[in-house]
Amino acid sequence: MTATTVELHVAAREIAPRGARPLGQLAAQAYIGARSLGERIARVFDREPTRYESIEAVLNMARQYEHTQPSFAADLRAAACRFDADER
Repeated sequence: MTATTVELHVAAREIAPRGARPLGQLAAQAYIGARSLGERIARVFDREPTRYESIEAVLNMARQYEHTQPSFAADLRAAACRFDADER
C-alpha cells in the first residue's frame, strides 16, 4: 500500500475582529479631517509680505551686511528707498 499526499490550494479567508472596519474608516476620516484643517491653517499664515514688511526686510538685511560689505548695504538701502518712493 502506498501513501498519497494531496495538497489543496485554498484561498485563506480574511477574518477581521468585529468593529475593525468601522474603526478603520473612522480613523481614516479623522486623519483626512486633520490634514485638511492643517492645510487651511497653513494657507492663513502662508501669505505675501506687505510692501512695508518687504522694505523692512531689505533694511534689516542692509544692517546685517553693514560691517562686512558696506557698499552692498548701501545698495540695499538705496533699493529700499526707491521701492518706498515708488508708492508715493
